[in-house]
Amino acid sequence: LVFERLEAVKLLEPFRSHARSLLVALDGTEYFSSQKIRCPNCSHRELTNGKTNYYHSVITPVIVQADNEHMISLEPEFIVPQDGHEKQDCEIEAGKRWLRTHSEYYARLETSVEAIARDGRARWKIENDTARQGSAREIITF
Repeated sequence: LVFERLEAVKLLEPFRSHARSLLVALDGTEYFSSQKIRCPNCSHRELTNGKTNYYHSVITPVIVQADNEHMISLEPEFIVPQDGHEKQDCEIEAGKRWLRTHSEYYARLETSVEAIARDGRARWKIENDTARQGSAREIITF
């Protein structure tokens, strides 16, 4: 794993806070959009002109540190249609999946995860080797 190598050669040290923890910021971004091209994994939205826009988006977690212009990208979580769900997948659900998948690993490395959705509703934190939705202090707003 790339992250373990970075840790082994001390390249994560400039990203640690005074309390020795790492901060992971989660944000979503769109990386494909079309009104003509689509696939079974596309999300979609109806436009005001009556046409349908098909798109792909992803949650992109990164390790950040104040006053450091660099960041370290971590494993993304793709936002895709989910079988058996009425509503489309979204940043909040993809963020929760990322936390369920990766929280145990990053929590043991003294990592905090902060995620603020555009509407300000979603905030997650890794604490005590578990991912839980809670009232994390707002550090980074996207």
